[in-house]
Amino acid sequence: DEGYMGGGVHVTGQGGRLGIHADFNIHPSTGYHRRLNALLFMNRNWNPEWKGQLQLWDSNVKNCVKSVEPSFNRLVVFTVTDTAFHGVPETLVCPADRRRLSLALYYYTDNRPDHEKGPFHWASWRQPQA
Repeated sequence: DEGYMGGGVHVTGQGGRLGIHADFNIHPSTGYHRRLNALLFMNRNWNPEWKGQLQLWDSNVKNCVKSVEPSFNRLVVFTVTDTAFHGVPETLVCPADRRRLSLALYYYTDNRPDHEKGPFHWASWRQPQA
């Protein structure tokens, strides 16, 4: 993606969060299928008490299956599907002069397996199910 649509450096400050969602599936300009997300965390001396953990959820958004600390130089790569729900749903409580930083890169292909195909959609937001 030459335009890095949605990619680049993501900066979140005190009080910020990112709700649980599955990412858009097809690039609206190229028609390529979004297949992988790569997130590189750039937070030196991040305190886990400040929150900011990336949460990976099951396809029904019932269980957080993995919580990843945004530690410096940690790389997280995960598949993009219509049910690959993730986010940073807990509000950051970092000091006002600190920011949660990540570099987001996306990998696209011109096609994907038929069982993964769906119509184009933007981010699909969800609330955890009880």
